[in-house]
Amino acid sequence: MLILIRALPGLEASMYGFVRYDYPSNPTLSCPLLMTWLDRESVTIKLKNPLERTLTYYVKAEFSTNQIIKKVEQRIEVPPREIKTITWEVDKENIDLKYFIFANVFTSPSAALKMTATNCGTLVLKIPIAGGTKLFLATLVLVGLFLGVGLWLWLRHSEKSAPGMRAQAGWMLFVSVVVVIGVISGIFNWWFLGIVTVLLTILTVSVFLIPGKF
Repeated sequence: MLILIRALPGLEASMYGFVRYDYPSNPTLSCPLLMTWLDRESVTIKLKNPLERTLTYYVKAEFSTNQIIKKVEQRIEVPPREIKTITWEVDKENIDLKYFIFANVFTSPSAALKMTATNCGTLVLKIPIAGGTKLFLATLVLVGLFLGVGLWLWLRHSEKSAPGMRAQAGWMLFVSVVVVIGVISGIFNWWFLGIVTVLLTILTVSVFLIPGKF
């Protein structure tokens, strides 16, 4: 579920009604990990200037709403050899498709650098409390703790001489690593890798770990 919380908004964002640009993405674009109905959070992107002169970026940001897409255009000056972070606020007014907030950011520096176009998304929980990001991180810590302790207890109390136990233990470790990769990919907005890890986890559990399969 933690993987899907991050992967599904990214997938939906890639198919949302934003203007499509055939440019490389900027991996620094960041949407909130998770939001609730009461949250107001930041979408951020970092603009880097590797040159020895001031660089002016043209930035066009698009945000979902339940009516028409909101557009914000800016010109940002970045001093030589510096990185500037640009921030936009999103809240429940940006919710579309009932449960999501989407952002799409196009950047165009001088001819010396490439243009970029990147999108991301956030799931919004309609619950009467604030702090979606804290809720996500707290759940992530608990999942990691229970995953580690559960795996350790299972290995400690299993009958190692039982047929197939080594193979099953190997698959358990494999699934654990896949889940960790999936969560990390979700945090960094690599939604495609996140969905692959979910499918791989389901396939591995259903084929190799559910009792009575053989």
